[in-house]
Amino acid sequence: MTIFEAIIQGVVQGLTEFLPVSSSGHLTITQHVLGINLEGNNLFFNVMLHIGTLVAVVAFYHKLIWRLIKAFFSMIGDIFTGKFKWKELSDDKRMVIMVIIGLLPLALLFIPVPGTDMKLKDLVESFNTERYFIVVGICLLLTSVLLLIGSLCSRRAKPMKHASGGVEGRTSLNVLDAIAVGITQCFATLPGLSRSGSTPSSSVRLQ
Repeated sequence: MTIFEAIIQGVVQGLTEFLPVSSSGHLTITQHVLGINLEGNNLFFNVMLHIGTLVAVVAFYHKLIWRLIKAFFSMIGDIFTGKFKWKELSDDKRMVIMVIIGLLPLALLFIPVPGTDMKLKDLVESFNTERYFIVVGICLLLTSVLLLIGSLCSRRAKPMKHASGGVEGRTSLNVLDAIAVGITQCFATLPGLSRSGSTPSSSVRLQ
């Protein structure tokens, strides 16, 4: 892989990461078009590209992240002092709980696959290769379907207050939403299935 090819992939990552179109899927397509074969280093290179995105996300949302961190430790203090009450949770504390619940289903990725020496995450990672390139196309189409369904359902959903307050929209989560998002994240590890597109779509409820 040349420096130019690495730059092209970085540009693709930057342009697609914040859109519900699957950055990993587009990276795979880019590598296919450019004839890049990273073999065992494919996952490592893609992870490094995502780390760059993580830095950008932290820089942009640092105030929200810091607020949620403080809410987390405040909630821990409430639990140990007996002041914790579910119905009296602030928006930030409720969001922290929903994030934790949403992360729990990711443990499913470490379930062993019967008949193999792989875990589920290893099986998913195996599809992120040239051999299973068609999987990327199928997952991109599935992302489109999920976005369409989510868009149609959200039009019929009642607006709810955002965790930061004052903004209307379907952005507040309950436990079922968080579980749905967490399970969807497991499938979103497939290349081409957008995490930022599929997870909001899966949490849309008809009201």
